[in-house]
Amino acid sequence: MIVAIAVTSFLKNSPYFNIDGILCYEQDKLAKIEKLLNVKDKNIFSVDLKEVSRVIQEKYPGIFEISVTRAFPNKLQVAFKERIPLAKLSLPNNNFIIDNEAVILKVPEDFDDSVLPVINGSYIAFKDLKTGQKIKSKNLNVALSFLEYMSDSGQLKKYKVIKLDAANLNKISFTVDNNIQIIVREEDFKEKLKILNSLFDQLSQEVNNIKYIDLRFKDPVINYKKK
Repeated sequence: MIVAIAVTSFLKNSPYFNIDGILCYEQDKLAKIEKLLNVKDKNIFSVDLKEVSRVIQEKYPGIFEISVTRAFPNKLQVAFKERIPLAKLSLPNNNFIIDNEAVILKVPEDFDDSVLPVINGSYIAFKDLKTGQKIKSKNLNVALSFLEYMSDSGQLKKYKVIKLDAANLNKISFTVDNNIQIIVREEDFKEKLKILNSLFDQLSQEVNNIKYIDLRFKDPVINYKKK
């Protein structure tokens, strides 16, 4: 016990662990970060890394994911990871661009959001959403997981999701770029999408004639467009 107290005291009071600089590969941001944090000569163990990350995040809202770590013995390491737009969240009064963590992004004015799938039915309770905010919504999280799975699933990569409605998790509906509507449930959507992958292979010559595929049942229900 005495040894542990002595070690702790040494770590917190030794000038050997006083911060003398910040490491950051983003050199254009380094001077601003150093001024913003003002941690020089503070003990490296006394710095709250989560709070430091939050302070930097407020400076760059909705653009980067910030990671702050200790680089012993006397430096902090700040890393920036650019957030990538995944979808457009459609709400009654506004649309927002979000990433895979449901963080509202700030995108360039010339960004073409028509390339992103549109998510409806997310049941967002917030009234005043702002850039950098992480949205908490089960329906939205399911929708984002769905989109990520689609983009990583073999044959399904060829079918771009245009819009997705997650209002009812027992009837998730999405439309792909050849205007086929697919219906699945949250509880088994990964298994059902594997079936969809096989279906698209089997029906390759007829795909463009399909109106919708309902995968909620034991056997897929396929409805064709009227000729």
